[in-house]
Amino acid sequence: MALNRIVILGGGFAGVQCAKTLSKVLSRNENEIVIFNEQNHMVFSPLLAEVASAAIKTKDVGASLRQLLTGVKVRCESVMNIDFEDKFIEYESYDLSRKKMQYDHLVIALGNTSNFAIVPGMDQHAYALKSIGDALRLQSHVISQMEKAEVCDDPVQKRLFLTFTVIGGGFSGVEIAGELNDFVKESSRFFETIDKSMIQVNLVHSHTQILPEVSPSLREFAREKMEKQGIRFHLNKKATKATSHGIWIDDKDFLACGTIVCTIGTTPLPLVKRLPLEKQWGRIVTEADMSLKGIDSVWAIGDCAAVPNEVTGTISPPVGQFAERQGKQVALNIKRALNGESTKAFSYKTMGHLCAIGGMSAVAELGNLRISGFPAWFLWRTVYLMKLPSPAQKIKVGIEWAC
Repeated sequence: MALNRIVILGGGFAGVQCAKTLSKVLSRNENEIVIFNEQNHMVFSPLLAEVASAAIKTKDVGASLRQLLTGVKVRCESVMNIDFEDKFIEYESYDLSRKKMQYDHLVIALGNTSNFAIVPGMDQHAYALKSIGDALRLQSHVISQMEKAEVCDDPVQKRLFLTFTVIGGGFSGVEIAGELNDFVKESSRFFETIDKSMIQVNLVHSHTQILPEVSPSLREFAREKMEKQGIRFHLNKKATKATSHGIWIDDKDFLACGTIVCTIGTTPLPLVKRLPLEKQWGRIVTEADMSLKGIDSVWAIGDCAAVPNEVTGTISPPVGQFAERQGKQVALNIKRALNGESTKAFSYKTMGHLCAIGGMSAVAELGNLRISGFPAWFLWRTVYLMKLPSPAQKIKVGIEWAC
């Protein structure tokens, strides 16, 4: 008897959770689960800022897909095309030849990628924070800047080396600004000619307040706390051009710096762009149950999909907790479809928001509960420690943080 083949494209939060759930709820004697991801690991992206600041090791935020997904076939090949009519995908094999794989059900969970093209010069002069490689490159660059500053005789150039600018005041921007500030200032004690007063971290945000997802009181706490730590905010201002020596703000003010970290701007992956599907803000529009309208046995989840949330009546935000829940629910819908049962609409009420702001401080909003300062930071670390995908990572990161 031929096996039902479920093919999942993407090894992020959504794709991995979908594969995990399918492997638990489907019989391996009747079904085959295949996941395509160009890297053989899943990146726990919420902790990339801690990798960039050397707070934890690189390997502790990347979990091997083969270890995570027992009973799932992992393919580290690039998917080039999808034929919805004949139900197959085309991928580039190890020998660079183009091959096909038939599917019975297909889950598109490809996520998105950075889009620096929205600001001229950003792609040449800014650092992203989307992958482990990005975090390592930023870490290496920051250390190099400090080494240059240590031996620099020109005070203006020295300050340039020690000035860091983060673009974007969302969770990623705020967390990397706080981590960079802690990392560089704590490291300065190992350098003879660098004083903490020489170090400057800037955060540029186009809105009047940072962290739009949390309540106004927590936003204000985060801003005031970070300002006390020395971080300088440029709110309601837009980065309009990046250069090797800094950024232009609103095309009139120049902010000199030696390092630019950009956390704004995302774009769909090329494959998603090419697909002849209805899209909203570049994301694939789905039905309430995450299936695609008019296309048999194809589903879309995660950051690449515009999934309606039955709880709010709006499109789900592109964040990890929604991606994970979509992965689980779409797996259960696939099981229902295979059994000839009715599928269910995606429905999820957010658990809350957590954001570290540096200086062993954070803000947390869990339902009506709002926490800030050290208790929120301890909660932030506890929650993310528990969310790490493998037991080995939990133990290693727990020990590193404890030390």
